[in-house]
Amino acid sequence: MIHYLGQPGSYSFLAALKYFKNGNNLAGSDSFYKIFSKLKKQKSDYGIIPVENSLTGSITQNYDLLMKEDIFIVGEILLKIKHHLLVNRDTISNLNNLLYCYTHSESLKQCHDFFLLNKNIKPVFAEDSASAAILLRKNRSNIYCAIASRQAAEINKLKMLDIKVQNDDNNYTRFAVISRRPNKNGNKASIIFSVVHEPGSLLKALKPYAEAGLNLTKIESRPIIGKPWEYIFIVDFILQKDNAQINNVLKKMKKSTNYLKLLGLYDPGKIYES
Repeated sequence: MIHYLGQPGSYSFLAALKYFKNGNNLAGSDSFYKIFSKLKKQKSDYGIIPVENSLTGSITQNYDLLMKEDIFIVGEILLKIKHHLLVNRDTISNLNNLLYCYTHSESLKQCHDFFLLNKNIKPVFAEDSASAAILLRKNRSNIYCAIASRQAAEINKLKMLDIKVQNDDNNYTRFAVISRRPNKNGNKASIIFSVVHEPGSLLKALKPYAEAGLNLTKIESRPIIGKPWEYIFIVDFILQKDNAQINNVLKKMKKSTNYLKLLGLYDPGKIYES
């Protein structure tokens, strides 16, 4: 079984469908925590979670869960996000008549310019983008709309308005495929670490990458919960030779870090249209 966030038509559902090529074993969950929980309890073989969006940055909750739980990244997929403004089929295509919009919190961030321009429309939060479409279908009111995918519109027999809603059309979300069992091989790696709070500590931790000639594709700092002004660092990088390369890097890093976890080895993801 493969668990994703939301209902059929959500972007997580679409990413899972693209990656696994078969929708027979897909099951929705209403929170990221439950996806991890089902993996831990062996009620799921894989999960698929968003970890980063090109417009709004990292999905911090999922990195926190990856840090805490004994769950690993084993694959990734990049999905081009295309948000659409949906209404019920008998709704007049006039924004001035709309007062409320069902939306997921991440969709709201990626479409905040639309709400700034249309202050008469107030967001109403849904658990995921597909649930936003379901709420609109059940509501049947002509003063409501929703932001969701084309597939969610088709599933719920809703009308798509020809109106740009997302801030930028170059909108991509990176999804991680997660599992209880880590990969032994892969051309890309993700790690998370922290260093002692003293001058030069971060430079020492990153020096092994420069020595090995590794290309960092991501580096980001995150506050450590419960430890104000202390940070963890998330790093993604591409391996140039073989997996022995990462073992050498991690061995050197342990000397200059006080926490270090390999989040996973996996192959770089392909880009798909949503």
